[in-house]
Amino acid sequence: MKIEFQKNLQLADDEISIVVQAAKKTLEVSHLIDYLAKFGQNHADILPIKSDDRILMVRAATIIKVEVGRNSLMVYSTQDNFSVNERLYKFKERFDQDNFIQISKSTMINIDHLLSLEDSFSGTMTAILTGQIKANVSRKYLADLAKRLGL
Repeated sequence: MKIEFQKNLQLADDEISIVVQAAKKTLEVSHLIDYLAKFGQNHADILPIKSDDRILMVRAATIIKVEVGRNSLMVYSTQDNFSVNERLYKFKERFDQDNFIQISKSTMINIDHLLSLEDSFSGTMTAILTGQIKANVSRKYLADLAKRLGL
């Protein structure tokens, strides 16, 4: 990767212009563009989550896993587990944190709580998380997880 700074006197002092150049738009390029788009935005460390009878203020760092249940999402945290009436993709959009990664169609995890990965059936992996919580990593999402972990 080549990074360079070019002075442009036509830009205002508080203005930055970024051009990402590559031979083709790969997944890595898309991730870089997404990262740059989010740069400088304030991401709340505390997420309000509406449960059946209350609104919980949950710190992002305490969430271990979010998983689709029968009719709701199950949120597993270091303090408590609770049910939320929301779709996973909406939760993911609202809770856009860099340390969360989707590992299957129905599950996303906080990689800060990932303790290990173990082989499972038919080429999948099982993620062992804080509190011995387990989650299946599907083959479709395994490459993204491995790349995020630097493997």
